[in-house]
Amino acid sequence: MKTNPTIYIADDDEDDIAFLRDSLTERNAMVTCVTFHNGLVLLSYLLANSEVIPDLITLDINMPVKNGILTLHELKQNP
Repeated sequence: MKTNPTIYIADDDEDDIAFLRDSLTERNAMVTCVTFHNGLVLLSYLLANSEVIPDLITLDINMPVKNGILTLHELKQNP
């Protein structure tokens, strides 16, 4: 059974999050968007919930604590 798509959004700007979430849900009302305010929070969540794999992860390049580039690098290092 196919589940609804899940998209993780890592961004520190609430307006950008709202814009992306609205755009995605306009295309597919069944999509679930989960938001994180920096890469460190996203990576911690992924490690703690390794059985759940999202369909898509979006990363803001300029975030405090851990930016999108560093987060992507760590994601690629962990199968």
